[in-house]
Amino acid sequence: CAFVLGDAMLHALAPSEEHLPLRVAAGPLPPRGSLVSLVPRHVCPTVNLAEVALLCEDSGATRVVSVAARAH
Repeated sequence: CAFVLGDAMLHALAPSEEHLPLRVAAGPLPPRGSLVSLVPRHVCPTVNLAEVALLCEDSGATRVVSVAARAH
């Protein structure tokens, strides 16, 4: 599963491969096409779909790394 950054009213439900349904606790649905930032708890099913990954350290440092498992 995952959690949504910056929107306490959106809650991630059970994932299904590359899909992650969200529940809106209160208020309107985000408009279609809205950018939603998610922090996944598990990335194995989808990590090989990306060329690169953004790693975020507790210190606030970030770096982009190549995904060695791309297309494997």
